[in-house]
Amino acid sequence: MRKIFDDFGDIFQYQGLDGFWQWWNERGQYLFGISPVSQLNDFCSLEELAELETEIAVGNYQLVALPTNLTKSALKNRVGKLISQMNVDPSRNDLAKYQIKHVKVDADSLKNCLLAYDLKQQGLDALEIAFRVKSVTPKEAEDLLIDGRKNPREVDLEGLVEMSEQNHAEYNKRLKRAEEIVSKRLERLGKTWDDVDYDALLDKEMGLLKTNYVRTARKASLRTNTYKLIKKAEANIAAVERGEFGFGH
Repeated sequence: MRKIFDDFGDIFQYQGLDGFWQWWNERGQYLFGISPVSQLNDFCSLEELAELETEIAVGNYQLVALPTNLTKSALKNRVGKLISQMNVDPSRNDLAKYQIKHVKVDADSLKNCLLAYDLKQQGLDALEIAFRVKSVTPKEAEDLLIDGRKNPREVDLEGLVEMSEQNHAEYNKRLKRAEEIVSKRLERLGKTWDDVDYDALLDKEMGLLKTNYVRTARKASLRTNTYKLIKKAEANIAAVERGEFGFGH
């Protein structure tokens, strides 16, 4: 890790987009790419030529002067002949110090992973992290955090019917649980089924069970996704510590 810090420097001193390009020009392009003069994007300046003096002396670079009073076709012909006479060693690839493992990385997703990791380090619960990282609306977040019994929703009778048709076993399971809850409540109150509207109480309890089931399932889903994000972040951080970038997820 010390080696990486020595190579990259204190990246936190570079702020914003301008800061990134400043860092890139000072360090990044040499860590992740070939030096500018080797990219053949433009003609070499006298300053760059001076910097290459040692490389030229040992034969790593060959120089050619192109007169501007010739046609481009004539220049291409002459340069082509010179290139054919050059002694080259393709095995000496001028590789970057750090190679990109994968060029296709979902930057937004990786950003969410690292944000989830940072929030975990701050001690936030997985559900709280999910609220900050994922697209959970304030209303849904509030609904997921409330006590379903103290703040019940209206009973969705149509939903109960649909559930009973699609998943009879699950419906019967909740019906049995609702009957147990209502019976215990009547017992505490010293009442019998004949003293109350039993069906209404049962319907209400079924509505609560369905609502809480959906709320609990949604919480579990958010927590699971948060753990996945954190795991992906840890994998990317470990890869960077090994000097691997663009690890992805």
